[in-house]
Amino acid sequence: MNTQNNKNAGIFHDWNPREIAALERATSLLRLKQDNKKSKVVRPTLKGCYYHTGHHCYIVNFYDGVKRVYAGRLAEWNEAEALKIQEKAKIKYYNS
Repeated sequence: MNTQNNKNAGIFHDWNPREIAALERATSLLRLKQDNKKSKVVRPTLKGCYYHTGHHCYIVNFYDGVKRVYAGRLAEWNEAEALKIQEKAKIKYYNS
């Protein structure tokens, strides 16, 4: 195997076409079973709300002037539910 500073050398660089075809045939059933659908991320238009890619959820905030206050999170985007979360958090925030 020749590995002299070849940056493009992957794990299949020295495989012949028959070996690669055999690998394709062997993994075809596994590829069919995988769910290729990615959940569509909705971009919220409600102020203070956004999708957090690290947590894979929607973060709901509200603003007190320029201060951002955390209100909650949603697994799937629902604007009516986000408004309810914001209102409950505002009441709790201003009454405490």
